[in-house]
Amino acid sequence: MTDTGETAEFSLKTPSVPVSWIYSLPKEKLIKVLEGMDQDTAGTVDELRKRLSTFLKTNPTQTSSRPTSPTPPTTDPTQRDTTMAVCEKVRKWGLNFDGVGDAISFLERIQELRECCDITGGDLLKALPLLFRGNAILWYRKLRVAGMSVDALVDTGATVSCMSQRLLDQLPKTAIRSVQSSRTKLSLANGDTVESRARTSVQIELGRTTLPISFVIMPKNTYDIILGMDALKQMNIVIDVGKREVRHAMKKDNPSTHLESVAAILTEEQKLDE
Repeated sequence: MTDTGETAEFSLKTPSVPVSWIYSLPKEKLIKVLEGMDQDTAGTVDELRKRLSTFLKTNPTQTSSRPTSPTPPTTDPTQRDTTMAVCEKVRKWGLNFDGVGDAISFLERIQELRECCDITGGDLLKALPLLFRGNAILWYRKLRVAGMSVDALVDTGATVSCMSQRLLDQLPKTAIRSVQSSRTKLSLANGDTVESRARTSVQIELGRTTLPISFVIMPKNTYDIILGMDALKQMNIVIDVGKREVRHAMKKDNPSTHLESVAAILTEEQKLDE
């Protein structure tokens, strides 16, 4: 997938309606929920899930039958868990993902625990390093922008790099090289399309590497920064699976032809499953 200037396609999961919990339900529970909403209960599990998902998206107020864990007592907004408290809860879950296991089961379990513990998606991001192990930790990086420590996702499935509108608004004007009006259609992994109306160039620091990177501004985004293949190529980044490192390429790092074609260097110490 390439950035044509008009339309950039890359892989992100940012569903506009929270229906991911549907895919963790077995058939009998799906039938029960659909019955409670006076919907047809005939068909396969996939058909039932699609029917329920479509119904909730078109009737967002009809969510009373959603099976959830007991809701914790409501607390005053000023007494929300601190980052340390959230991390402590996540640590007690004893869950982690190594990048090669059953990702679907892992995500379903995380969703269940997040709802049970009343942890928002934003708060959960603060604990991501505790959930990732092995190869998966490569996806999550800390970098600095204008002296600020920022959470970033290294996404080798994204052809362009993105910055959230939230982060752009927080940056000092002196750190922003320019903001240009530019309409770009972004195709997401779930099939949705969002439109960005601006681009900017900001200098970032990743390890010892400091470079100006061009970002498409996302109106809404889970991560403040997503480093796509364009940035990885520009920064000459090596993703070393064996050593679990994301580093700047050295002279000894010679990418093979097929990896050059996707603008990245992947160092493998063992054969990965296709």
